[in-house]
Amino acid sequence: MSTYLKRISVICFIFTVFIGQIFMPIIGHAQELNTTGFVDSFSFEKTKLNYGEKNTIHVNFSEKPGKKMKSGDTLTLALPPELKGYSGTIPLKDDSGRIFGTCQINANNVVCTFNDTVEKLENIRGNFNFTVQGTNVEAGKTKDVQTNLGTDLEKQMVSITHPKGEGTEPGIFFYKSGDIQPDKSNEVRWFLNINLKKQYLHDNIVLKDTLQEGQTLNKDSFTITINNKEYVSLKQFQDRGYGYIKLTSDNSFEVVIYRHMANATSFTIFYTSTITDSGKKLKHLQNDYKLDYQILYEKPISESNSVKVENISFGGGAEGVLPAKGTLQIVKHIEGDENKFIPGVSFKLFTESGQQIGDSYTTNQDGIVEAPNLTPGNYYVQEISAPNYVEFDSQAKIPFTIKTDATNGIKLMVPNKLKTTSVAGTKTWEGDKVNDRPKTIKVDLLQNGKVIATKEVTAENDWKYEFGKLPAVDSEGKAHTYEVKEQPVSGYQSKVNGYNITNIKIHEVTEVEEQGKEESIEELEAPTNPETPKVTEEPKELEKPEVTEKPEIHVKPEEEQVEEGTTEEIKEEKPEEPKVTEEPKELEKPEVTEKPEIHVKPEEEQGEEETIEEIKEEKPEEPKVTEEPKELEKPEVTEKPEIHVKPEEEQGEEETIEEIKEEKPEEPKVTEEPKELEKPEVTEKPEIHVKPEEPNKSEVKEQPKVSNKPEIQGKVEAENKQDVQNKNEVPSSKESNKQLKLLPQTGGAAVESTSILAGMFALILGAMMFRRQKN
Repeated sequence: MSTYLKRISVICFIFTVFIGQIFMPIIGHAQELNTTGFVDSFSFEKTKLNYGEKNTIHVNFSEKPGKKMKSGDTLTLALPPELKGYSGTIPLKDDSGRIFGTCQINANNVVCTFNDTVEKLENIRGNFNFTVQGTNVEAGKTKDVQTNLGTDLEKQMVSITHPKGEGTEPGIFFYKSGDIQPDKSNEVRWFLNINLKKQYLHDNIVLKDTLQEGQTLNKDSFTITINNKEYVSLKQFQDRGYGYIKLTSDNSFEVVIYRHMANATSFTIFYTSTITDSGKKLKHLQNDYKLDYQILYEKPISESNSVKVENISFGGGAEGVLPAKGTLQIVKHIEGDENKFIPGVSFKLFTESGQQIGDSYTTNQDGIVEAPNLTPGNYYVQEISAPNYVEFDSQAKIPFTIKTDATNGIKLMVPNKLKTTSVAGTKTWEGDKVNDRPKTIKVDLLQNGKVIATKEVTAENDWKYEFGKLPAVDSEGKAHTYEVKEQPVSGYQSKVNGYNITNIKIHEVTEVEEQGKEESIEELEAPTNPETPKVTEEPKELEKPEVTEKPEIHVKPEEEQVEEGTTEEIKEEKPEEPKVTEEPKELEKPEVTEKPEIHVKPEEEQGEEETIEEIKEEKPEEPKVTEEPKELEKPEVTEKPEIHVKPEEEQGEEETIEEIKEEKPEEPKVTEEPKELEKPEVTEKPEIHVKPEEPNKSEVKEQPKVSNKPEIQGKVEAENKQDVQNKNEVPSSKESNKQLKLLPQTGGAAVESTSILAGMFALILGAMMFRRQKN
């Protein structure tokens, strides 16, 4: 056991060392720069602040010798609790627009993250500035805050004063104000304070407000405060009859407060505006207003003014220098995007006279390759190979010059185009007329499952379309997948084959569908012979009758439409070997409210002329029969059916379900059609339908019960045809026993359970003995 544990420990140790070696370079690659001397200086624009006042902080940084910056390096500046940062993002760009990284301003810190651009240039340096707000100072006190922002520089001090409020009553009727909150630096809050002295008015108050450039009105931001204690929405304000606020343009609105509601009541209307991209460049954000009102017993007053809110100040930038003197640096990138670099591109370097210098030069993972120690003169490079997802010209010469008086090397930005492709297709119409077609359709182009372009297609261009200059691969060389999809066209079904689209006209034909439905029903109702039907209860004298033809059933629609569903005309002429022309299975789910009576007339079976089609014509809408003879699976009959077999009158009588209900013989001995009674077993279960259309699988709630000894009037006929009925016999006692075995045993313990328990006990005992013997 100890040897096993030692092996496990060794494996775990090796695995830990292996993982550490893999991730150590990654962890060591990125570093925090705040205490490495990377920050050169920081300063506060103002050293004395009032509570809630804004202040700007400026930061300068630069790369130090021997401390080369890497992609993923961060600079984190910590803010003290009394200086809350205004949220925002600052891109660090050079004059050409190249991004070195970004600085994210948060409430309690600033985090700058640098990208791989810092690895491609030397002597990286830059600066940025952001805005903070003085806060967390008690009212009536002044607090001196010292901080170095978490760097290794000396601390600087800022003084924040929070004046104590006087609590005096307002001395003006109206004033307007605005501010920007640190957590939403792209939004301005505006406040309209009306009737602060709670005076009585002679007329309605009318205020018109207009936002100036750099802002967009947030129309759903209105909230009204009444008497400085109750807050209501714009809808509530209008529903309660205080007045209304009507938008007059995208950036202006009008407020009307009714005189009788404004008496001795103050109102503060609050709303917000979003600062646009152009507005972020403005120093101040302005809002104009015009107010008209009249105090009771005083002259009307009209005033206009503007309110400005100081914008949040963000900014920053970075730069780097070119390689050292005499060095050629080639940067390979995707055309149109200098930040998408291409690794694995090979070049050859030549002098102006065509003499090759060195071997080939191949760009690294950052798309950069350098050729150092070049003497002053004229040179050119030729691209000899590139990844298969870009296009290049191996004959093109890219010239450059190393100057004698140059202090830096040469940097060549060499772009490559991505390979392109095109998608073209044709629209085809089928099964329609020209006048049915729309004038235009729209075809979407999907790149890797996403729609990237849409084109309108018309008949003027023969319904043809094309998408050109599509990138064949992405920047990593993975091929794009393109497909086309048509925007739905009403009345047509669209099919796409490659880049071609076919529209098939959808035709709605209701009559054809109905005829087809009738034909399908006739096919379903076509006579099919059951295989050896078995009757659960019938006289023992009748056994296994051989039926060659299905019996035909005459159904009178007048009686079948009633829920009691009676089948009155069942004329059956039975010869010595009765042929049944119709299976009882065709009648499904008959509901019989009274006991069915069946008259069997074996002498009339051969004379039946009624067909299934006649029955279909006479049948009403598929009434459900709750009770029927035992031709159905488990039919539900309220009373036991009686069977009258009259061989003398077979030709003149009709079998009806009603007569079966009236007479209940016990142990009926049927001369010729016992199969119609009691659970016949067929490959396709016989079903009786009283409707004009005879569906299959009738559902019946209860089986008709037949007494064991029914009175039968035609015993002589039955005795003469016993050999015919040998295939339709009542299940014997053996068959009954088989059915009983299918029922659950509820009396005592099952033999199977005892055997299983004994087997389990023997298995356990054997296992114990085997283990003891092994020990």
